[in-house]
Amino acid sequence: MAAKGAYLPAESPQYVAINIMESAAHNWRGQRGDPSKWKKTVTAAVEYIEKRHPILLVSHSADEDATAANWFPKHPRVLSKDPIALLTTYSKAIYGVCNRVHAGAAVASFGRPALVVGGDSRINLIKQFGLPAYDHRDLDGATLVEHIENLESDYAGYLQRLKECSEATEQSYMRAISVVKLGT
Repeated sequence: MAAKGAYLPAESPQYVAINIMESAAHNWRGQRGDPSKWKKTVTAAVEYIEKRHPILLVSHSADEDATAANWFPKHPRVLSKDPIALLTTYSKAIYGVCNRVHAGAAVASFGRPALVVGGDSRINLIKQFGLPAYDHRDLDGATLVEHIENLESDYAGYLQRLKECSEATEQSYMRAISVVKLGT
């Protein structure tokens, strides 16, 4: 509900938003991956996607932006720590491929699918939206491309499931708020 809460509409889809971390996960969470392995894995995905859609690399930190610039110098990038600027960027995503759970959730808040690759249990939050989420240690380039192909082939299904999930969540939230307002 982040997009709705920020009064930001979904814009016309323009690109696949890709958010990458050098190790595929937060280093400080003890889930650090092998940067050379992750680079090979995500490069296969980028090469697949760029044949089909424009790509925008979206970074939430200077480290992510440096990785994106180094690994994929020909693709445009956005770096921001401003949540509204990031949401505005994600509002134009066809779909997302993200290391950050919050990046995937931001894409999903516009009713668009995201595939999240992480390294800890927080990726399970994305699964609650009915979206794919994987541990980076379980992937190679071919497997990640296969998961992206599956997302693209069921794109309409993901849109429908996200719409249903969003509507149900909003109704549940509004019921909970009304109970609090009534003091019961």
